[in-house]
Amino acid sequence: MAAERSSDLNVDPRKVVDEAIKHTGGLYGRFQILMFIIAQFTVFGVSWLMFAGPKLFTQEPKFECSSQDTWTACSRETACELDAEDYRIDYEHPETIRNIVTELDLVCASDYKLKVANVGGSMLFGALFSVVFLVPLADIYGRRPMLNVSTLICLIAYCMLYHALTVTKNFDQCLLSYGLFGLGKVLQLRLGYIAMTEFVPTD
Repeated sequence: MAAERSSDLNVDPRKVVDEAIKHTGGLYGRFQILMFIIAQFTVFGVSWLMFAGPKLFTQEPKFECSSQDTWTACSRETACELDAEDYRIDYEHPETIRNIVTELDLVCASDYKLKVANVGGSMLFGALFSVVFLVPLADIYGRRPMLNVSTLICLIAYCMLYHALTVTKNFDQCLLSYGLFGLGKVLQLRLGYIAMTEFVPTD
């Protein structure tokens, strides 16, 4: 028994893992392909929102102002100086999208620029918190549990954002959901790539 234990300790763990991977189909087996597809949708698929998201979420819509029963294009500053019935958002314009600015009617808010800045800031704050405090926990509890936690965080963030935009119309709830999204998504991006490499043989 002692000799068997001694020989087990001398086994290269990388070779043991490689043998297990080969039994699941090898480098391009069904298991690896399935894991790649899952990772693309859950980890990498929406990562672009971390970079393009704040711009899309807060993109200023195009306006039309009424002048003698004629609607013409105008700036946000010009529109906000008029009565509510004398301007409208031009949803037919290709650069106008429905986002937090249009859904929460922030276009003429007195602190419009501050609120726009807070959207991106909350996401970056969540990302910073994740890198400093959550990512290191993967070395303690393992990557898979932390990836599950990050997926749960992102799911909660999506539900909160949908509820804030469609039901409560609450800006603070939107900020909280963006912060949670940054927290969960960075955790996925930092750990997802490493987790994917664990399903690939070393040789």
